[in-house]
Amino acid sequence: MASTSPSLFTLRPWPRGDKKPKKLGEFIARVNAERGGFRNVTEMELREELHAAEDGRNQSAASSPDSDSDMDVDSDGAKSKTTLEAREEFLRNIEFAHQSAMLSLDFVSLLLSKETPNQANTTLSPALRDLVGFGVLGASRLQDSNITPARTQDDLAVATGWRLIGTNKMVDSVLEAAERLEKEISLETKYWADVLAVSDNGWTVTSLPYDPHTLGVRYGFAESAPEYRNSSIAPLRRNDDGTVRLERGVSGGSSKRVRAVVIKNGQVTGKSRLPGQVDEKAPLQDRVLEARNTIFSQELWYEINKEARTLLSLKVQSIDDQIIYEADPETKVILTLEDLDAPDAGGDLPDNQFANTVVLGLHFLLLFSHRLSYFKRTQSTQTTTGREAPPLSILRPLISRLTYDNACTKLTYFLTKLKTILQNAGFSTADFTQTMIPPGPQLPPQQIAQLALQQIWRASPSEALIINLAQLLELTAELTFTPQARIGLRGRSFVTPMASTQFMVFLPGASNNNPAAQGQNPAPAQTKSNELEELYPPYSQDAYPNVDEAIYYIRQASVRVIVDWVASLAAEKLGRDDLDWSETTSGAVIRALGKNEVRLDITDSPDLALRLQMRWVENRDVKQRNVTWAAGQESKETLEQLVVDFFRQ
Repeated sequence: MASTSPSLFTLRPWPRGDKKPKKLGEFIARVNAERGGFRNVTEMELREELHAAEDGRNQSAASSPDSDSDMDVDSDGAKSKTTLEAREEFLRNIEFAHQSAMLSLDFVSLLLSKETPNQANTTLSPALRDLVGFGVLGASRLQDSNITPARTQDDLAVATGWRLIGTNKMVDSVLEAAERLEKEISLETKYWADVLAVSDNGWTVTSLPYDPHTLGVRYGFAESAPEYRNSSIAPLRRNDDGTVRLERGVSGGSSKRVRAVVIKNGQVTGKSRLPGQVDEKAPLQDRVLEARNTIFSQELWYEINKEARTLLSLKVQSIDDQIIYEADPETKVILTLEDLDAPDAGGDLPDNQFANTVVLGLHFLLLFSHRLSYFKRTQSTQTTTGREAPPLSILRPLISRLTYDNACTKLTYFLTKLKTILQNAGFSTADFTQTMIPPGPQLPPQQIAQLALQQIWRASPSEALIINLAQLLELTAELTFTPQARIGLRGRSFVTPMASTQFMVFLPGASNNNPAAQGQNPAPAQTKSNELEELYPPYSQDAYPNVDEAIYYIRQASVRVIVDWVASLAAEKLGRDDLDWSETTSGAVIRALGKNEVRLDITDSPDLALRLQMRWVENRDVKQRNVTWAAGQESKETLEQLVVDFFRQ
């Protein structure tokens, strides 16, 4: 057995700590435990306890002075005895542990001495070797292991198979990931190709304001109404096949267009053309263009509806989903917003071109309103107010243009017919000319005032073209009866305050004629005065408000010139002084002595014609003969011949 020598060390007691509280929390806990809380602690009680403690120590010291020293000696002896007992017990425990370790080492070394004697000899104690010998203890297995070389090979094969399966799965997953990545690259390439095609066509591609991670295309107009400007952006989302899906905003899923329908005498005579619906598989730029056209049509419909409510005086009505404009008693133009999903049953109608022109004019005027709004917004002199913005001027310029075209057509038709009638009746000098005054390169002050601008606008050629096609259109016409009797007209269209075409009527060569004073260019000076200055002068203070009033004056003036000319010619040929004409309540009448009279008038039933009424008394009966000269009829009898023969009888 192994022996040990006593260890050279001493045991010291653990140091005693101070019994005073180390932390504030410990102090509070001790107060709560001993005193029942700070409420029970008073200054008076603390002073009494302090005095009591001092008195107790003093009394104990005075009564037994030797008792303290005896107690100290006893306590020191008890403490020394307790320390020695603890030391002896600790040493016994160490010795027991040492002996147990040495016995375990001898047992293991004796067991190994049979298998590995050289290694066991170094750790086996000499006392045990001398007592029992060397290699006398052995060990054998009670049961053989089931791990055989065959099983080891099988396990190795299984492990290799699992590794191969894992490797194959890893390779398959990598291949699948590669295929998926290749497919994703193909889809992304197709998606971005469409997006780049849209960007190359001039569309603005940007992130959505409400979703920065989504790409969108802005296809609206910067000067549109806020509800259309803020919503004219569509997300560009990718479909499963890589194509781009355009999600529209306000326009929705269907395409719309404004359509014009022309109705004459209750019959549909014209419809504007509607384009076909763009297929969802069409190129992305075509679908973006279709979305732009749709929201433009919706904005146009919104603006003209808002403006139509203020144009009742111009015979414009907004009824349900239609805007109806009465161009004349026989013609109506109806505007609607049509869905392109519905089939177009337009057909070949005579006024299709007119309907298409109306729709095209509305589109041009809305674009021009955008330009005008941008110009006003960018001018420093323009001040913004809190009032609601007035409706855009779209229908009013169109109505002004249609009124001007209608006035030109009506005036040209009347003067052409009148010229032909007078020539058929024997007025070989009857003629008329009509010209359109071309617009100037710059906008005149009148047009600037019509546009409600505060300064001269240097419009581009395209903008000036739209302005000149919609407002302040001018034409001139001159009707000649004889060199001494002529009528000049100058018409001008206005958009505000009333969409109309007004006519200034002047007499070329008249002494009191002053076109310059009427806002017109002066006519060239004539060598002879105008007979109409005395026969039937025009109203020179203001313009005639429409073409019907101007035609009425021409009609009345023509009758008086013809009557004066025929009466003078008949009196000269017949040599009669009693032959003359006069004004009556029913018009101009040529009379002679007796009851014979000739009346001339220009009628419209059924067509424009010059009618001669001759009345005389025969056997106390009033006889009457009517002769008519129309534009499409040629007569062998002339007005001069008939009047001379009538008064010769």
